[in-house]
Amino acid sequence: MKIESILPISVFAATTNYYPSSRVIAQILSFLSLQLFKSATVRELWSKNHREIEFNSGPWTPLKKPIEESQICLITSGGLHLDTDPPFDMGDPNGDSTFRTIPLDSDSNKWQITHNYYDHADAERDWNLIFPLERLRELRNFGKIGSLSSSHFSLMGHITGPHLPTLLHQTAKELADRLRDEYTDLALLVPA
Repeated sequence: MKIESILPISVFAATTNYYPSSRVIAQILSFLSLQLFKSATVRELWSKNHREIEFNSGPWTPLKKPIEESQICLITSGGLHLDTDPPFDMGDPNGDSTFRTIPLDSDSNKWQITHNYYDHADAERDWNLIFPLERLRELRNFGKIGSLSSSHFSLMGHITGPHLPTLLHQTAKELADRLRDEYTDLALLVPA
């Protein structure tokens, strides 16, 4: 972690003669927010005012073949992406409604998380917490599932305000098209 992301702005500025950019300020606020949300009381107060979207109906599609013959795709809301891909936009308080592709054969050493709305220290130690690709490979090797899609996907789980309609009406459709193009039978959504 960079020093400017943990020192108070005034201390950092006074000791370095450097006044942080809005990006550094956002990092500091993000760090403080994560620390604050470790409190059960704060989480409870926040959840009382948080409104979830509830879907009472949806296009349910039953599985058309046994899971042992099905092709499976992972979708995480953990903000995972390749280190060569653009990070999710953390400068927008409403989140980022885009998605990133994680190829099946990608090296997990090239993965990183850009998501300031949860503590991802554990996930960075064990990717399977938010992206259980190793577990799915094991299931495939034991014959419990069919194949794995060549592409898997990641979103940022914190999406609100004006980006929510984009997520629901544009991003979700693009993802569904990609799943269909890759002949995916089943998508496993893993929250972070």
